[in-house]
Amino acid sequence: MLRPFYVGTEFIFLGGNQMKENLEVIKAQAISAIEAAADEKEIEELRVKYLGKKGELTAILKQMGSLDPAERPIMGQLVNEAKQNLEELIGKKLIMVANLAPAKLCGVESNGMILASGEE
Repeated sequence: MLRPFYVGTEFIFLGGNQMKENLEVIKAQAISAIEAAADEKEIEELRVKYLGKKGELTAILKQMGSLDPAERPIMGQLVNEAKQNLEELIGKKLIMVANLAPAKLCGVESNGMILASGEE
């Protein structure tokens, strides 16, 4: 049984392949929007839009009951990976935005600093 899924201003019906395609579209839109975000407020709004209780990825998880039982674990893994990727990207973007904000350090006005780290 296919159930309607609300995306933007329209309803679409999702099966396994359609749900996967929709997940990829949502993930790409989220990544683009997060990368373009300019401040903490905008990043938080995007977090809620995509990852919140009524977010777009949460809506896909709710639709998984309409999938064939064999498809559910696969789709669940894809959604969870997308959520983890977006959470990581949001965390990195928040650090970058916070560090680029002007601050006074040792009595000197800083117009932003870059915090860099690497994996060993």
